[in-house]
Amino acid sequence: MDYHDKITQDFFVFDASATDVARSLVHLPVCTEPPFDYSRLDGSLRHRRSRRRHRPRLEEPRRVDVPRLLAVRSMGLLSRGEQEFAVATLDVHMPKDILFADMYLFRSSAGRWDSVRVPVLHSGDPVLDTEQFSFWMTDSVVPIGRWLCWIDYCRGILFCDVFAKPKPTVSYLRLPLDKFPKSNNRGRTCSWMNRRVSAIDNGNVLKFVDVARSDDRGYKALKPGAGFTITCHTLMLGSVNVWDKETIGSVVRHKDWTVTSNELWLANPAELLPREVPTFPQVNIDKPHVVHFLVTEFGYVMKKMWVVAIDIETNMAPFMPFRVILVIE
Repeated sequence: MDYHDKITQDFFVFDASATDVARSLVHLPVCTEPPFDYSRLDGSLRHRRSRRRHRPRLEEPRRVDVPRLLAVRSMGLLSRGEQEFAVATLDVHMPKDILFADMYLFRSSAGRWDSVRVPVLHSGDPVLDTEQFSFWMTDSVVPIGRWLCWIDYCRGILFCDVFAKPKPTVSYLRLPLDKFPKSNNRGRTCSWMNRRVSAIDNGNVLKFVDVARSDDRGYKALKPGAGFTITCHTLMLGSVNVWDKETIGSVVRHKDWTVTSNELWLANPAELLPREVPTFPQVNIDKPHVVHFLVTEFGYVMKKMWVVAIDIETNMAPFMPFRVILVIE
């Protein structure tokens, strides 16, 4: 028996609205779906099954229910209404320019895990879309409106309708980036720390905040004399119900604002805004003009951390276009 066959994952879904404490935790069944067959290059679905000798050809192979280890990093949860929810993992593949996604999917209405292989709809740009998927790495899985979304902060967002019948649908939307990496080497970047997508207006509008360092460092203190630039983009999804090439191409994108570290530091004294790079940006859902950050002071180790809220409204006093409104040590 393989080592992984001896390991079982236990997943629970917590229902905060449940009045009965005993029913507030839902224990998901173990996933026993067979692994996908990646030797098929046409994108079709076939599971790998073990070969047994001395078995007649006409005899159907007996399925052995082996616990499947799921990738927690690419796992997300989406609810629909008060009773129905879905849990899914997603992995992207692109053999011979055929782009598809493999999913292990649990829907509460069915009460079981399923394995699904679906094509990924994209705009068809051979450079910015298909070539980038060979380097895809999921940084975050978040619900956005009616969609469960897998985000690679170096590339874009995969929108998945996990409740679609008969199978889920997956569509790709590029992030508004000036350039895209040409490899999957992230040794000098921390895009999962310096970039964030926030959904507002019930998922109809996305805010994308990017903190770009000038010293090409990852999670470290700024080099002497180095700084950063923060930009915020808005992506207007509207009331998209079904993604297709037309709706993907019709998403309106515009840059809301840009501010450099020098501008921020000039407008805010050091005791109000620490002279370190802000990370983990998060737009306030109720006040989209306010962005929250974590700011960390480094020594040999992490010494101190602040929660900083910055108001980025443009109608503020002259020479104070970006004002720190909250600092928590």
